[in-house]
Amino acid sequence: MGGKILPPSTLGNLVEWCKQHKLSCSEIKVEHRSLPFEGIFERILQLMHPYHVDYADLKTKGLNNTSVVLRIVGSGTSALLTGDLEPEGWQQLKDNNPDIHSDILKFPHHGAWRDADVDELLDKIQPSVVIISVGSEGYKYKHPNSHVFNALFRRPNIRVLCTQATDQCRNAVLDNRDAVLQQLRSQADTNGYSVIGSKQGCPCAGTVIVELSDEVRILQPEKNFHRQSIIEPHFKNHKCNIEDDSMVDQLDTARAEMHTS
Repeated sequence: MGGKILPPSTLGNLVEWCKQHKLSCSEIKVEHRSLPFEGIFERILQLMHPYHVDYADLKTKGLNNTSVVLRIVGSGTSALLTGDLEPEGWQQLKDNNPDIHSDILKFPHHGAWRDADVDELLDKIQPSVVIISVGSEGYKYKHPNSHVFNALFRRPNIRVLCTQATDQCRNAVLDNRDAVLQQLRSQADTNGYSVIGSKQGCPCAGTVIVELSDEVRILQPEKNFHRQSIIEPHFKNHKCNIEDDSMVDQLDTARAEMHTS
């Protein structure tokens, strides 16, 4: 607009128009002139939230609601990374993006969604894997909230992976830290990966490594190892869906056969 200062009424009309036409106002173009993979980022990395025109309103509802939400797209799968988004920010994200299905969901705000409608979130995104990043001292807090765990437990088709265990999984969870770390390091060395973790807290899934190709592949932790060597012997009060694991495998096989027939 050539640096011209707009009258308040004109500026107000422009802001209002942007609110009604967010997709027309929010496109972000990044040039990679010196990079050999020009254009790749635009295809695989989608900025879903926040829209600039919504920022001021979101900030008044809490800074967490301005968290950047990214959708990473593989050849046939996708992952939604939701940062510290709280329920108010989720409502804005949902309204701005009607089609937000993703195979992997990094659950918002460490699973600390007090009294929020977790079922609506899961129904909208329809993930097959939910990863909850528990903070470095997450064992002290009541997150992930119990009703988040309950909503996930009602969906045995979803694999749940928490980076750390909390006292909801076992009393005095830190007592198991060394034993769990030893198991995770041994498994990582076998597969050629690394275990990256904080100096505090007790890991469960630890560092989660995901491959987004035609299908989602959890490279670390391996499914049976995680169930048999980490969860079952160490976390008696775990909130995972491992009891239904065989049933889920049968359902996945049945769905695959129906898809190919």
